[in-house]
Amino acid sequence: VVVHLGETKRGLEALKRNFHRSIARVLEEYKLFLQPVQLTHLACLDQGDEEMLARGHVPIIVNPGAALAKGAELPPIEGFLARGMTIALGSDWGSPNPFENMRMINTLVNMRRGEPIDPSMLLAMHTTNAARALGLHMEVGSIEVGKKADLTFLNAADLRLQHLFQYGSVHGVLENLLSTASSSDVTDVMINGEFFLRQRHDMTYAEEDLKRDFRQAVETIMSKTGRQAKEPEEDLT
Repeated sequence: VVVHLGETKRGLEALKRNFHRSIARVLEEYKLFLQPVQLTHLACLDQGDEEMLARGHVPIIVNPGAALAKGAELPPIEGFLARGMTIALGSDWGSPNPFENMRMINTLVNMRRGEPIDPSMLLAMHTTNAARALGLHMEVGSIEVGKKADLTFLNAADLRLQHLFQYGSVHGVLENLLSTASSSDVTDVMINGEFFLRQRHDMTYAEEDLKRDFRQAVETIMSKTGRQAKEPEEDLT
């Protein structure tokens, strides 16, 4: 079950007027948190909601990029971390770039003058915690015997990244890698032990087919909204 919970103050107050308690409390009364559930946003919670969710070990998904782009309320990341809650990073409709998301969540914390998040925790939000939030932690999310080999490789030979390896510690390398690297540094992607991207070349999909199918997918989505996809006004190539 996927629940958008506490994205706006207006929504929180409207639900409280109707139910006389927070929506998190209503969901708890219906025993929803005993089921596999994904909670996303959690920017606006009522008093005691954080403690209740922490006691129930409910994984939560925050979307820092989308929240900052919308100018929406920002989730209390520091409180979640202090309670040991499982936090995963999502994109909502924002950027799916994991490096941007990890940097944005630290930006969010810095805006409130909080302590920077440990880089290993940042990485976990996009790996082990994300797998747990999706209920897939027994299959993916970490490099362990018996799990699927889902791996992303970065080009560390790039001159922009060479200074990262001068720090001499895993913590230092990881911290600077997450603050410097981007999706353009990804060279190879392995899914369940099979390379889907090799030296930036798609191994499973012809580029022409990919462009055609993407266009058809966009047209299908637009048609369902009653709109038409526009052709580019000029050739930008």
